[in-house]
Amino acid sequence: MLNSYPINRTTGIINFTFNQTFAGILQFNLTVNDSTGRVDTEFFNISVYDYPVFLSPASTFQFNLKESNVSALNFTANHTVGNTLNYTLYINGVVRNSTYGNGNGTAFLWNFTPTLSDETTCSGAVNLTLNISNPKLSNSTTWNVTINHSNSALASIDTINDQSGGSPIQITLSNHFSDGDASDSCTKQIVGFAATKHSGDSITVTITNWTDAGTPLISFSSSSTASANYSLTAYEYTNDSYSSTILSNLTSNNFTVDLITPTTTPTPSGGGGSSKKKPISLKIIVPEPVSAKKKDKLIIPIGVWNDGEIDLNDIILDGIVAKDGLLRTDLIASLDRSFIKSLPAGAKENVTLIVDIDTTATGIFEVTINGTVRNPEYNDWGKFYIEIKEEEDILERLVFTEEFIVGNPECTELKETIDQARELYIGGDLEGAVRKANEALEACREAIAQPPSSRVFERIRGQVVNYISFASLAAFVLGLFYYFYQRSKLKRALRGY
Repeated sequence: MLNSYPINRTTGIINFTFNQTFAGILQFNLTVNDSTGRVDTEFFNISVYDYPVFLSPASTFQFNLKESNVSALNFTANHTVGNTLNYTLYINGVVRNSTYGNGNGTAFLWNFTPTLSDETTCSGAVNLTLNISNPKLSNSTTWNVTINHSNSALASIDTINDQSGGSPIQITLSNHFSDGDASDSCTKQIVGFAATKHSGDSITVTITNWTDAGTPLISFSSSSTASANYSLTAYEYTNDSYSSTILSNLTSNNFTVDLITPTTTPTPSGGGGSSKKKPISLKIIVPEPVSAKKKDKLIIPIGVWNDGEIDLNDIILDGIVAKDGLLRTDLIASLDRSFIKSLPAGAKENVTLIVDIDTTATGIFEVTINGTVRNPEYNDWGKFYIEIKEEEDILERLVFTEEFIVGNPECTELKETIDQARELYIGGDLEGAVRKANEALEACREAIAQPPSSRVFERIRGQVVNYISFASLAAFVLGLFYYFYQRSKLKRALRGY
C-alpha cells in the first residue's frame, strides 16, 4: 500500500495518524530536492505495535508439573512487529519468572522448575498466568496447572551440641533435621526418631515424632544427677502412616547429656565452717491461666529470671502450644525477643509472648516456654494454660435474656443490666457477661412471679367503674318508667274530668 505524507516545509515535521490497519513495520521513502534540481532519497522504518496474540496452547490446556522437576513449557505468540516479547510467568498470582522470548509465531520453550512449596495436592489446580508484552502493549492468558508431589529428602542442618542443665532438658529436633514434607500441613509425612545411648547413666528419654506438621521434640529427664552419651536417628516414612515404607534414615553426631542438680560448696568463715550454694539456675515466670475467645490475639508478659549465682549467656527462648498431648498449629506462640545475650546472676528480663488464636476448637490449651542457655549449658521451661470458651453460646444467652426482658414490661428496669452484660462480653470478660445476664434473668423471673400492687388497684378500679355504670343504667330505666306512669295517671284523670 502506497501512501504519501506532506512535510511541514518550515519545521520539517511529518504528522502520522495510525490505526490498527497500520500495525507492523512500515517502510518510508523520503525524497528531498532543491532549487537547482539536486535530489536525495532516504529510507527509514517505523514499527507500529499492536496487542500480542497467543497462538498456543489453547486456554483449555491443562499443565501437569511436578515439584523439583524441570518442565519445558511450550508457548507460541506473535505480534505485528515480530521481534522478541517479554514473557512473565505467574503461579497463583505470584511472579515466578520473567524473560524474553520469540514473538514471531515460532515456539518458545521455557524451562520451569516448581519448588517444594508449589504442590497442589490439597488445593487442587491453580492458575498459571502468562503475560506477554512489547514496548507498547501487553496481553495475558490463564491456564490451569496441577503441580504433583515430589519427595523432599530428609537432611541434617545442624549438629547437636552437648547438653547440660536441670531436668528435663528438651531439644527441638527441627533445628537439627529438615524435611519439607514433614513440615507441610498438606503432605503430613512422618519423620520418626530413635535415641541410641552409647554409654552413661540411666536417663528417661521422651520423643515427640514429627507428625501433622507439628514440632518434633526429645526430652531427657532424671530425678538425680546423671550423664550419658547419645546419638539420634531420624526415619523418613512414605506418608502419614507408621506402617508405610521407610524411604531413608539419617543419624546425628554423638552428644552428651548432663542433668545437674544444685550442689553445695563448703566456704570457710571465721574459725568454723558453713556452706553456700552455687547453683546454675534459670526461672521462666509465666502467668496464671488465661481465658480467650476464638480468633483472639493475646499479648502476655513473661519473666526470665536468673535466680542462681552464675551469669548466664546466650539464652534462646521459644514457645509451643499443645492440647491433649498434641502440638497445635492453630495457636501460634511467638516472642518479641527470642534471644538474650547476657543475664547476670539475680537479674530479670521481661519479654512479651504473642499468641495468635486461629482455631475453631475450645477447651484448655497448654503453652510451654523453653529457655536454653548456651553458656553455661542449661535448660528450663515454664507452662501456663489458655482456656478458649464457646463464645457463641454466651452470645446466644445474652440475646435470649435481652429478648425475654423486652417481652415482659415488668422487667423494663433491667435493660440497663443486660446492656452492662453486653459491654463485658465485647470487652472479653465472658464470665462477667454471663454473671450479669444471669442476674438480669433471675430478677425478671422474680418480677413476673410476684405481681406488683398496681395491678390489684387496676382490677378494683375496673370493678368500681362497672358498678357505677350498672347503677346509672338502672336509675335511668326507673326514671323512664316513673315518667310513663305519671303520664298515664294524668290521662286517666283528664278523662274523668
